[in-house]
Amino acid sequence: KRFYPKTGSHGWQHIQDVLSRAVRIKGSPLTDSEYAAILFHDCSLKNGDRATHAEDSAAIAQRQLRWFFSAYELRLITDAIRCHRASYQGMRKTWIEDLVASADRNPPCLAAIAKRSYQYAREHGMDDGNALAHVVEHVREKYGRHGYAFTNMPAPYLATYGSELKRMWSQIDNLDSATVRQLISE
Repeated sequence: KRFYPKTGSHGWQHIQDVLSRAVRIKGSPLTDSEYAAILFHDCSLKNGDRATHAEDSAAIAQRQLRWFFSAYELRLITDAIRCHRASYQGMRKTWIEDLVASADRNPPCLAAIAKRSYQYAREHGMDDGNALAHVVEHVREKYGRHGYAFTNMPAPYLATYGSELKRMWSQIDNLDSATVRQLISE
């Protein structure tokens, strides 16, 4: 918990949500390696750079977990952390990489995505109007039918949320600031 703020878009609640989604996606309890990868996947964001957080978080996990896992398990954990981001363009090679990347994505719920995006924008100094506009642009760019969050979508995510994705894409096609305002107030 010391690596995460108590609140915020990447706070401790986010980690709890990712753990919960991982169990749903996997359909059974997590292994220690899966659990560790999820716990550490965003651990550098509290004091670090968002652009390099995947690599920075893997380095922290390497230092913190070296006494608890074999070299092989530690490599699985740190590789999963390195490739968890939606913008990751490489090829994921293992189940744990796919699981962490899948669980780190919100379920396809436009209201939850809009609220998180709005919160992020406000945390980074945007006023209300600019935050609303940011949400519209960001949601279309990342979560729309051809958004980068889906260009390298892990198979477990698609298997779990495929039908919900189709419904959300229809909503995003008509997204505007007024709709975002309504979504974040619900």
